[in-house]
Amino acid sequence: MIKKLTNKQKDMIPVYLKKWLDIGYRTKTIDKDKATKAIHFFYNDILNLKSKPKIVFLDSPLACQLAANSMFSKDKQKYFNYSPYLWNWSGWSGFYDFVLNELFPEKLEEFKKFTQLCEHWKNTHYYLLFSNIAFVSDFPKEIHLNNKNDLHKTDGAALLYRDGFGLFRLNGVSVPEWAITTKNNEIKAADVMAIKNTEARREVMKKVGISKLFKDLNAKKLDSMNEYELFLVNLGENFSGTYLKMINPSTKETHIEGVPDDIKTCKDALAWRIGLKTYKNPVIKT
Repeated sequence: MIKKLTNKQKDMIPVYLKKWLDIGYRTKTIDKDKATKAIHFFYNDILNLKSKPKIVFLDSPLACQLAANSMFSKDKQKYFNYSPYLWNWSGWSGFYDFVLNELFPEKLEEFKKFTQLCEHWKNTHYYLLFSNIAFVSDFPKEIHLNNKNDLHKTDGAALLYRDGFGLFRLNGVSVPEWAITTKNNEIKAADVMAIKNTEARREVMKKVGISKLFKDLNAKKLDSMNEYELFLVNLGENFSGTYLKMINPSTKETHIEGVPDDIKTCKDALAWRIGLKTYKNPVIKT
């Protein structure tokens, strides 16, 4: 039993990490010949099926899903899905690639099929496998990341495919497409405050600028205490909400959280956040 890695083995960890991240960040279009061999390997050697399916190459995962929905909307087909987005499995495949090659090289022959699987995975990105047909997506056209390797782009899709389908992310957080494609000075503050997901609202507020949003909303400061400020925010149509503005002392990031309208001080807002106080009118605008 291995209880401790050698220095040489430790030095190889970032090597395998980079190897699989490079695979995951591929934007070169798919090699159809290699991808076809990979799909046949999945069917014959992993699923133990003798048949070779018809392979349909499409530009994006969405196109694959739409094609499958269109073809099998009425007929129930046996469905296999051994490959979600590459990032979902590159972590564990990289981990076992490292373990097998660096810790148990004597087991390579015994786990030959896993090694072959890893090689084939390099040539595929996303696919939907059915009993007699496989829908295979091309690799992304563009991938944009922040300095933490989170999907991030402030003026377009962070992950963009060749047919125009994309994922809109700010620091890894999924946000509405309009929050990215609309110019900051044209974004309505009330629309930002109406975003239900807390993380998404936070990221969009950071992009637009919290000071600008509160100015547009004619926010009225009710109280302040250290890194905390309590505001009454006009949300339009004679509708308002109370929000606690907080600054993280370590990251200096600003966070906004809705609190019950009965709250009038930062102290009471903080007490409510940790469950020390309840209020008769706990209407919270998130």
